[in-house]
Amino acid sequence: MNEELVKNIVQAVHVVYNMSSTPQERFQAQQFLENFKTQNTIDTILPYASYFMKNQQEDTILHFGIHLIDIFINGTRSREWNQIKVEHKMNISEVLFLYVESEMRTILQEKQFIKEKIASLLVGIIEREWPQRITNIFDRIFKTAQIGVLYIVGGVFFR
Repeated sequence: MNEELVKNIVQAVHVVYNMSSTPQERFQAQQFLENFKTQNTIDTILPYASYFMKNQQEDTILHFGIHLIDIFINGTRSREWNQIKVEHKMNISEVLFLYVESEMRTILQEKQFIKEKIASLLVGIIEREWPQRITNIFDRIFKTAQIGVLYIVGGVFFR
């Protein structure tokens, strides 16, 4: 993973969400982020998504990390899902489960949109891959639920 690219991505996300950014600055930052998402493979994008979902990142950076996974499940590159290797699909679900198990804040601290998006992504993986390719995903959900008080209510994770 390229640390300079990490810094540039974080800076671009900040520019996009900074109220004092000019429209031109916002446009350039958004264009940079779009290029990163569209011109790289899942092999390149997944490590960045994982990195941005770790270490209690600020909400905008965390959301971008989750969005990097979302583009392959529900978003603009979802048509590529069937071409993604099973090992990468397993890595995607692993990144999501690791976030729920170790990085997710408590029910009162985690933003609702984060909880809903994580649940939506896991449901998307289940819809596409279970039981044919990822056969143990429900075992993982039950294991995750045993780690702490984890409730799955209406497709949303609560801890």
